[in-house]
Formats: sequence, structure tokens, C-alpha cells
Amino acid sequence: MRRSHDARLLATVAAALALAGLFAYALYDVALNRGQLTASAGAASLIIASIPIFTALLAVTFLGERLDALGWSGIVVGCSGIALITLGEGEGSVSTRGALFVLLAALSASVYFAFQKPYLEKYGSLPFTAYAIWAGALLLLHFLPALIGEVRSAPARATLAIVYLGIFPTVFAYATAAYVFSRLPASRAVS
Repeated sequence: MRRSHDARLLATVAAALALAGLFAYALYDVALNRGQLTASAGAASLIIASIPIFTALLAVTFLGERLDALGWSGIVVGCSGIALITLGEGEGSVSTRGALFVLLAALSASVYFAFQKPYLEKYGSLPFTAYAIWAGALLLLHFLPALIGEVRSAPARATLAIVYLGIFPTVFAYATAAYVFSRLPASRAVS
């Protein structure tokens, strides 16, 4: 009986980590990079800055957190701005599609931030973040052949810069954010 319970718990945690890796890293990275190909840098940065809005909405909906009138008015203003930017981006459907991909990235990151909250409290911020990063890396392995080709033709300095960006801003930023999320309501921590 104990083994069956342990196996179910392990399967549940593994599924949670796979979803965390999908939303925080795989889907987020692919959607953001795809969107930035055609969306303007300004629009992309404003849309991606909507992550706190969507995280707060998810925290209210799924985590039982509450927002006051000021919080709700901020969400209405923010969502109106996102809609105007996304729909008004560029003059053609290509740049609008790019803005929608960036919006998908923002939604994906928001799902991750709200989703991780109960797991952080149970398993700790650093272990959960580390395993989520590895899960995301596994989900992105199908890009490995193209990456190897790009690394071979890139200058060593550029490759080292990418490795640095992958380790320090990613690991430390997400681990630090997870630590804050484990101690504050998600709607406050995301700000």
C-alpha cells in the first residue's frame, strides 16, 4: 500500500514538474521568440509586462486570493492596454500574430507562477525551480540539432554569453522569484 502511494505521489510530482517546465520554459521561450520575430520590441515588452496581471487573475481564480478595488481597477486598465497593443500592433496580420505569440508567452509564464505556489510550499523553492528548469530543457531537446549547428558557427564569446544568460539570469532569477512566491500571495509576489 505504501509503495502504491509513493508511486502515485512521485507520478503527481513528475507531472507537476513537466507542466512547470512546459509553461515556464518551453512554451514561454518558444512563444516569446516566435512573437519577437514580427512584433515590435516596444509592443513585445509592454505585452510581456502583463505577466503580473494574468498571474493575479489566476491567483484569484485558482488560489483563492483576493484583490481590493484598486487591484481590480489596475487589472481592467492593464487588460485594456494589452488589448489595444495586441490588436493595434503594426499594419498587418503578421505583426499582430507576433503580438499574440508574445501574449501567449505572458499567459504561459503567469500559469507557471500561479501553478507553482502550492508546490513551493511543499518542496521548497530551489528544488522545484531546478527540476522545472530541467523539465523545460527536456521539452526543448528537439531544438538541439539546430542549436549544435548554431553553436559550431558562432564565435566562442557569443556562446559563452548565452551560457551565462542561461545560468545566471534564468536559474537565479527564477529561484529567487520562487522563494518570494513561497512566502507571499502570488498576486503580490509577482509584482
